[in-house]
Amino acid sequence: MQLENRVFSTADSKQISDKYVAVRLLGGNDLDDEGRDFMQRYGVQGYPTLLAMTPDGAVLGTDFQRDVAGILATMDQAATADQNFRTKAKELGASKLPEAVRTMAGLYKDRMQWAEARTRYEQLVAAGGSVEDKMSLLDVLGKVNDVPARKELLAKLVSTCSDRPECIQWRIDLATADLPTVIRSRDEYVAMLEKKKTALEGLLSEVKSAGDQAVVRNELANALSGTGDKDGAAAHWDWILANAKDCPAVPDALWGKAIAAVNGGYMDSDVAMVKEGRALLQKIVDEHGSHQIAGQARRALMQVEQLITQLEAKAGGDEDGGDDDDGDEEDK
Repeated sequence: MQLENRVFSTADSKQISDKYVAVRLLGGNDLDDEGRDFMQRYGVQGYPTLLAMTPDGAVLGTDFQRDVAGILATMDQAATADQNFRTKAKELGASKLPEAVRTMAGLYKDRMQWAEARTRYEQLVAAGGSVEDKMSLLDVLGKVNDVPARKELLAKLVSTCSDRPECIQWRIDLATADLPTVIRSRDEYVAMLEKKKTALEGLLSEVKSAGDQAVVRNELANALSGTGDKDGAAAHWDWILANAKDCPAVPDALWGKAIAAVNGGYMDSDVAMVKEGRALLQKIVDEHGSHQIAGQARRALMQVEQLITQLEAKAGGDEDGGDDDDGDEEDK
C-alpha cells in the first residue's frame, strides 16, 4: 500500500513507465498458481517484492529503494549489468573450457536463469567436475524442483563425500526430498511438518556423532515447533545445548528456545518468560557474535525490549484497576 501511495500513484512515477515495463503479480488472498510458481522460482518470501527482470526472465536487480529515483537507479544499474552479461556471454559462450563453462554457469545462476545454469553445471559434473560444481547443480535442481534428479545427486554426494561437513545437511535433504514444496493452507503445512518429523526421526536413529545429531535435532525441533509441540521442540534444543556445545547448531538452538520463550511469554502475558527469551538472545550476541543469526538476535532484542515494556505497563495497569474495583465495591 505504501508503494502504491508513495510511488506508483504519483505523477512522477511516469518516469518509470517511460523507460521500463512494469508487471505486477497479485499476492495474499489473490495468489493463484502462476503466482505460486513465480514465488518458488524466484524465491519470493513476501510482499511487496520488487525485481528488475529482462523479458526472458533473468533477474538483474533486487535491491530497491522505495521511491521513484531509487527505483530508476536500480533499473539503470540492472540495464548496465545486462549489457555486461551479454558482452561476457559473447566472449565465453562458445568455449568448452571448464573455467569458461563454470563462469557462464555462475552468471546464469546469479540471474536466476535456472535452465541455462543447469545445462552448464551438468556439463561440468559429467566431465568429473568438483564437489562445488555438484553443490551448485544441487542448488539449481532445487530451484527447478526436479526431485528425482536432486535425490540422485544427493545420494552420490552422501556416498562419495562423507567426510565433508555438508554431508549431514545432504542426508537431511535426502531424507526430506519428497516433501511438498507448495503449501496452500495451514492444514497442508502441518501435514508436511508431520511427515518431516517422521523422516527426521528415522535419520536421527542412524547418525552417530553428537555434531550430526545436533544438526538433525535442530531441524526436528523446528518441525515440532511448527506443529505446536513446544515441549518436544524444547527437549531437542536442550539436548543440543547440553551435549554439543561446540557444534554450529548451538546458536540455532538458542534462537529457537529464545523465540519460543518470547512468543509463549507474550501470548500468556508472562514477563518472566519473555525475559528468559531476552537472555537467550543476548547469549547469542555475546557468545556467537560472528554467527549469521547474531544479527537477527540483535534486531530481535530491540523488539523484545518493547514487548517487555508493554507487558510490564499492562501488568501495572491491571494492578491499579484491581485496586479501583475493590474501592468501588466498598463504596457500594
